Amino acid sequence: MNGFVFGELQRHLHYKNMGQGLTVKIKILGTESLGVRGLSCEVVLKNRKIVIDPGLALGYKRFGLLPHPAQVAVGEHVRMKIFEALAETTDVVLSHFHGDHVPLPDANPCQLDAYQVAHLFREVRLWSKGPEGLSRHMTARRETLIEILGRELPDTEG
Repeated sequence: MNGFVFGELQRHLHYKNMGQGLTVKIKILGTESLGVRGLSCEVVLKNRKIVIDPGLALGYKRFGLLPHPAQVAVGEHVRMKIFEALAETTDVVLSHFHGDHVPLPDANPCQLDAYQVAHLFREVRLWSKGPEGLSRHMTARRETLIEILGRELPDTEG
């Protein structure tokens, strides 16, 4: 997706493979911008709806300062879009376990709380980074997410 400018959080990108009749819609839920860290998106195919990296991370205090109200408002808007997308998804991809890519077990008020979305992960197909090569901190976050979600995070690498 290099070369695209994501000036709007709700930008839709449509791709159509004429030979196969396959249409793919990509909806950016939140991207590196005011109030958001990371990239969360939704990919819609004919019979699948995939949410990739449903997280956002905005430091609650940076240099001793709280986020600007505009950052908080944008973050809340993105959080609601992620909730809506998760409520209708068939698949969730967790590319890695940084706080801007996954719901957090220890979320601050400006992040996506894993406890609030756990019920939305019960019936979906999960795709996630495996435990290989994770730092101690990321391993602990992965294990805590397994507990909160009440299910395994399958190693789908390779």
